[in-house]
Amino acid sequence: MGTAKFLTSNKRKDIARTWTIIGSPQYMAPEIIEGHGYSFAVDIYSIGVCFYEFICGFLPFGEELEDPFEIYQVIIQTSELAFPDYVKDEGAKSLIK
Repeated sequence: MGTAKFLTSNKRKDIARTWTIIGSPQYMAPEIIEGHGYSFAVDIYSIGVCFYEFICGFLPFGEELEDPFEIYQVIIQTSELAFPDYVKDEGAKSLIK
């Protein structure tokens, strides 16, 4: 939570973007990892990762991995978020997705 950056949009009506790669690998959105530039939406992704961790007790991607590049690969290659069988609350699942 100690990283912040002011984003300002240019004169065209584009959304403000940055290309800085910073953060904990398991919480990074694919847009950050892929280097396409990103905006505030990546913060929502990270909050979703936190919610998943709170509800399930572990991280959704790369829990057992230490190498950041392996974690990045898992995040980019995973298309569907899986929940453990004991998570029955469909509202919580929907919020996280």
